[in-house]
Amino acid sequence: MAKQVPFKVGMLTTPLTPLENVRLKGIKCKSCGAIALGERQYCINCTSDNLEAIVLGKTGKVYSHTTILHPPPPPYPQETFKPFPVAWVELDEGLFLLYVQIQANQERRITWEKRQS
Repeated sequence: MAKQVPFKVGMLTTPLTPLENVRLKGIKCKSCGAIALGERQYCINCTSDNLEAIVLGKTGKVYSHTTILHPPPPPYPQETFKPFPVAWVELDEGLFLLYVQIQANQERRITWEKRQS
C-alpha cells in the first residue's frame, strides 16, 4: 500500500489509517464562537488569537445535493470524467462545507465513507 499523506497539513487527524478513524480538524474561537476548518493562528471572524483546537464529528445535515454531470473545460481530460455527487452540509458543530462522495442514511445524516477507486 502506498504511503498516505494528507491533502493539506493541519486539516486531518493522524494517523491516516485506518481511514474510518480520520477526522477533519478545526478551530473554535473562544472570543466570538466562530468555527473554521483546519489549524489557524487567528479567528477568521474576529481575528482573535484566543482559539481552541477541535476535531469535527462525522455527522451533519444535508441542505442540498446534486450530481456533477459535466466535466470541467479543457485542458482537463474530458474522456476520463465520471459524474460525482456533491452536497452542501452543515456539520453538527455548525460548520458548513461542500462535501463530495457522500452516502446518507434514511435520516439524511452524513456518513463519512472510504472513497471507492
